[in-house]
Amino acid sequence: MVGKRPDKTDEIARRIQGDLKSGERVVACVHVQRPGTFSAGMEGAVGGAVTGAIGGSNPMSFRAEDGEHEGWAGSLAALGVQPSAAGVIKMVLALTDQRLLLYRASRLGGKPKDLLAEWPVDKVDAIEPPRNNQKLTVTIDGGQLSLETPQVPKFLPDVYRKLPKLLDGAKKAD
Repeated sequence: MVGKRPDKTDEIARRIQGDLKSGERVVACVHVQRPGTFSAGMEGAVGGAVTGAIGGSNPMSFRAEDGEHEGWAGSLAALGVQPSAAGVIKMVLALTDQRLLLYRASRLGGKPKDLLAEWPVDKVDAIEPPRNNQKLTVTIDGGQLSLETPQVPKFLPDVYRKLPKLLDGAKKAD
């Protein structure tokens, strides 16, 4: 599939209905991943191409214990997210008219699995969408949660860019 990816908000909203409070409405859902995932994948692809070209084997591995991962785990802990979430790579961020929800996502289909964290929208200071990179930053009660988008910005659905306005609307509705 080449070009912009479709907005999966409606599909994901149906899957998380069981976690919503009475009268709560889903506003937006986006796929995100742990920081460094894209660059690790690119390193693995380049390494595989080079070693394959010279007849070697591809020792592909994700550098899960580098400094970036430690910073990620620290920011999760500071925001009250369960420690097991530090090992999660693919996630879904769901904004409702009452809360911001973070789910573990299945690796293949990206379907939301386990609820990792939730914050009332009035505690969410900002959601900064990616501009010229894949970084999506969520500021919650002054603490920052850095996430990464699964594609470069030009291929993302418009819902990523609309997140700041959708958050403002959710806060006004609350």
